[in-house]
Amino acid sequence: MELFSARQQDYVRPYLGEVSRFVGKRWSFGVIWELRNNKKMRFNQLLSSLSGISPSTLSSTLKSLEKNGLITRTRYGKAPPFKVEYSITKKGIDLIVASSPLIKWVMKKRINNV
Repeated sequence: MELFSARQQDYVRPYLGEVSRFVGKRWSFGVIWELRNNKKMRFNQLLSSLSGISPSTLSSTLKSLEKNGLITRTRYGKAPPFKVEYSITKKGIDLIVASSPLIKWVMKKRINNV
């Protein structure tokens, strides 16, 4: 059974790389999931909640997610040390909603293989 016609496949093909690049980043979904559940978090809170992530990896992941408009970084204060909080954007929420069928598929696959 074909999910996409040949014409639709040609339309979808250029976007597959972008999806793969995002999904292939190990910590991206973890960060946006934590921000979805906690509304606003500081760097060390995220670091504590994501077991196994290094500070440098978290830093680069946050920069990438902010660049892509999935999270926002808000800095408070006029002089260092600044207080910085991260929160999820509407675009980030949309990504979680869009990824729900994929997450359900993985859960179902695990349950059936146990």
